[in-house]
Amino acid sequence: MCQSKMRKLLFMFFFIYFIGFAGAGQESTPIEALNLHYKLLQLPQTTDLDLDLAVSVGDNRTIAKISSSIIKAETWLKTHVLSRYPSTKITTIVIFSPDSCQNTQHKPTSDLVLPSLKNLHHSLTRWGLENNIKVSSGFSHQCFKNQETPEMFKPVLVFLKSINSTFTIVPPLNFLSSP
Repeated sequence: MCQSKMRKLLFMFFFIYFIGFAGAGQESTPIEALNLHYKLLQLPQTTDLDLDLAVSVGDNRTIAKISSSIIKAETWLKTHVLSRYPSTKITTIVIFSPDSCQNTQHKPTSDLVLPSLKNLHHSLTRWGLENNIKVSSGFSHQCFKNQETPEMFKPVLVFLKSINSTFTIVPPLNFLSSP
């Protein structure tokens, strides 16, 4: 059980680490990970951090809620982001479904990612923050092992391009040690 939590934390570290590489050719900025759903990483309402923060949405239940309606997305945004913004420099909300390549209840989990991104982006636009806080998505490297999977993510990538945002492919855990 402890090893499972350690893997999750290590995975989140590498995931957020590679978000910094998502904007190749752009000015690099330090970025720190924050997953508000892990009790270990609770963030106070105000901080003196001089880092850009990415808020990660990585559990399927929350992604399902956010994708189901703009009102639920706005409620999540108010609770987890706007209550800390601008005193905490949150610049990105990353939607990452750990099993985005798998099918659940006759529907691929990846089908929840695009509506989540759109609902959060719409809410940010209503608050006038779409240029200050970007929505982004992350995909596991395992999603791209077979040939039809990239086609499944094409609508997400088209949307991210249309709002001038980034995406991240999370590498395998042994990525840094492999040749």
